[in-house]
Amino acid sequence: MIKSKKQSVAWECPSNIALVKYWGKYGDQLAMNPSLSLTLNQAVTRTIFSWKEKTAEQKEWLELEVGGQPENGSFHKKIHSWLEKLSHAEMPELKKFQFIVKTQNTFPHSTGIASSASGFGALGLCLASFEQVLAGKVAYPVQERENKHFFERAGHLARLGSGSACRSMKGPLMLWGEGKWGEQNIGNQHFATEIQTSPTHWSAQVRDAILVA
Repeated sequence: MIKSKKQSVAWECPSNIALVKYWGKYGDQLAMNPSLSLTLNQAVTRTIFSWKEKTAEQKEWLELEVGGQPENGSFHKKIHSWLEKLSHAEMPELKKFQFIVKTQNTFPHSTGIASSASGFGALGLCLASFEQVLAGKVAYPVQERENKHFFERAGHLARLGSGSACRSMKGPLMLWGEGKWGEQNIGNQHFATEIQTSPTHWSAQVRDAILVA
């Protein structure tokens, strides 16, 4: 049983840039077509996700800080709506807790670098770790970063908040949606998958450059 004292997990997640975009969504945040992205490992969101049991009289159950400042605007509404949605289907246990989210970027937001992808990506990873803690497991076992199921779950949760966030789980190339790589059928609609490449397909010389003036 989770005790009433506050507990926390923390993750950082990179943004990504689409090499092949998706054009619209349908159903529950599913893409109309496959998309391919490049992971931006130096442009990351760092998030601390804390929780404690909610008391019966508590009405406000989400506190959000962005860059050290309280946030009660549009981003708060997006996260609030996302967690509310998850609490009704995917994660009913969310209804039992109060959450404090502290997040910051290593890059300027609202500049076309997809901070929503890295932001919801980091939150998806935090929620997947939160589930581990509730299940009585260690939040960060040594093998966690290589745990395929864990990242698929985190990508699935992140996608429900922001479609492109599922492509930020790994890299350098991520595919969201079902498609082909050569003659092979690959990909998944519910989370992004890492494209395994060889030196003949992918060069270490490929870079994405961000100029902050």
